Amino acid sequence: MRRKNRLFILVVLLGIVLVVYYSQLNSLDLVEPVQSSSSGNGGCWSYYEGLTPGWLNDFYDVNQITPNPAKDVIELVTRIKIFFNCLHQVDGHNIQRLRDIEKKLFPYINFEKLETDESAFWHTTTRWNGEVYHASVLEFDPKKHQFLRSKPINFDTGLSFWENWLHTVTQSGSKGIVISASDVQLNETIRLLKVLRFIKNDYPIQIVHNADLSQDSMKSIIKYARSLDTAEYPAQELWFLNVHSLLNPKYSKKFTTYSNKWLALTFSSFEIPILMDSDTVPFVSIEKFYELEEFQKTGVLFFKDRVISDDLFESSELKILREIVYGCIGLNLEDESKIHEQVEDPVVAQVLENMFIKKYKHHLESGLVILHKGKHLFSMLTSIALQFSPIAEYFHGDKDFFWLGELLSNNRFTFHPVDASNIGQLGNVVSKESTGEFYQICSVQLSHTDRDGSLLWLNGGLNICKKTSWEYDYEHRQRLNDMFQNADELREYYASPVKLEGIIIPDTSISGWINSGECFLFNYCTLFKEGEFGKLIKFKEDEKLRLSQIVDIWNKDI
Repeated sequence: MRRKNRLFILVVLLGIVLVVYYSQLNSLDLVEPVQSSSSGNGGCWSYYEGLTPGWLNDFYDVNQITPNPAKDVIELVTRIKIFFNCLHQVDGHNIQRLRDIEKKLFPYINFEKLETDESAFWHTTTRWNGEVYHASVLEFDPKKHQFLRSKPINFDTGLSFWENWLHTVTQSGSKGIVISASDVQLNETIRLLKVLRFIKNDYPIQIVHNADLSQDSMKSIIKYARSLDTAEYPAQELWFLNVHSLLNPKYSKKFTTYSNKWLALTFSSFEIPILMDSDTVPFVSIEKFYELEEFQKTGVLFFKDRVISDDLFESSELKILREIVYGCIGLNLEDESKIHEQVEDPVVAQVLENMFIKKYKHHLESGLVILHKGKHLFSMLTSIALQFSPIAEYFHGDKDFFWLGELLSNNRFTFHPVDASNIGQLGNVVSKESTGEFYQICSVQLSHTDRDGSLLWLNGGLNICKKTSWEYDYEHRQRLNDMFQNADELREYYASPVKLEGIIIPDTSISGWINSGECFLFNYCTLFKEGEFGKLIKFKEDEKLRLSQIVDIWNKDI
C-alpha cells in the first residue's frame, strides 16, 4: 500500500514538473519570435483545405478599403509560413497539391507559362560582351568572383518552385552586387558603376530590369563600366537580367519604382546578393559589407534610417500593426517594458519601441541591403506580400517591409547598431552661450558609419540636390530666394558637387533631424554641440582628398 502511495506521489510530482516545464516553455515563446526560425509543421496541407474557396494572396490596390486589415495580413503571412513548413513533408503523392497552393500564394509568378512553355518562362541574362544566356544557371569563382561557366536550368518537378530557385537555378554561396534599374535610373546607375570601379570592386554586378531598360541604355552602362580598363580603375563584370518573362502579365506592371527592388533581390543569380539603390555610394570594399558582424550572425544586413519624430503613425494604424504582430508571432507590444522583456536583441527591441511606443514611421534604410536567400527567402517573400497588402500605405516605399517580413516570419535578424548620420559641409553655429565647437550639417545625403566612425556608404548621390525642385524652392524658400538671383542659378547650385567635410550623428533625444523644406523636402539639418549633444566626425585631410576624388568621379559629365 505504501509503495502504491509513493508511486502515486511520484506520478503527481512528475506531472507538476512537466506542467511547470511546459508553462515555462510557453512563456519563453515571446522571446524567440524575432530570434529564430519557425520549424513546426502546423496543420500543413489540411490548413489550406480549410480556407475559404477561391482564396488568393492577391495584391491590394492603393487605398483599397478592407473591413479587417489585420485579419487579412495575418492570413497572408500565415499562408506563406505554413507553406514553408509544409515543404518538409512534400512527396510524390502531394506535389500537385503543392503546385496548386503556390499558384495562389505567389500569383505574380507566371506559373501558367512555366507549365505550358517552360523555355519561354525562364529569364534571359546578357553579359557585357553580348553573350546571351537563356534558361541558364550562371557560375562564378567563389574567391576571385570571375565568371566560370553556365549550365541549363534543370527544373525538378518533384520540388516547389522556390526550392528549385534556390537549389537548381541559383549557384550555392554565390555573391554579387544587384542594382534595380530602368531607363529612368540610367544616369545614377552609371555614376554608381564609376564609383565601384574607383574602389576596385571585383564582384560581379547584375542590372535587373522588367523589360524597361533599353538597348541604348545598356550600351551606355557597358561603356562606363568597361572602358579604359586599368589596375587602378578596373572594368566591371557586368550582366543584365531581364525578369519580365517570370512574371504573370496581370501583376508585372504592379512592380514599379521602389517595388522593382524586390524583383532584383529575389531573381538575381546570386544566393547572397548585396542590393544597392542606383543613388547609393559605397566608400569601402564590397567585401567589408559581407564581413560585418551583423551579417555574419544573421545572414542579413540592415542599416537604420533617420529617426524622424514629426512623421508619425496614426493610433489606428498602430492598433492594426500590433494586432498583426501578435497574431503572427504572439509578441505583445502594448508597452515599453514588455517589448524589452520579450525581445532579446536590444537593437531590434529599440526599433520596436520607436515604432509601437513612440509612433515613429521610419526605421530601415534600404539603399544597401544584404540578404542570404538560402536563410531568408521566405521572409523576403513575406516582405513582398506586405508591400502589396492593406498596410502598404502606412509606410514609405519598400524600406520597412524588409525587417517586418523577417519579424512576422519569426526569422532571426538585427540592424547595424550605429545610428544613421548626416554628411556634408560643416557650418559653424554662432552662439554666445557656447564656448566649445558648435556645428550644423544640412544635406540630402544619409550616411552610415561603422563602429569606429569610418564612413561605409551613403544614399542620395553626390550632388547638392537631385530633385527637380529648384523653381518651387526658389519661389517658396526665402533663404534660397535671398541667396540666388533666379531659379536657374539655384538649379546650377543643386547640380553642383557636395563637399564632404564631416559627419554628425545627432542625439535625437535632444536635437534631432530637422527638415529644412528644401530639395523637395529631402534636405535635413543636424546639430552637434560639444559636450552637450550629438557626435561629430571630422575628416582628416587625407580622407577629405579621397572623398573628394569619389565626389569628382561621381559628378563628372556623362
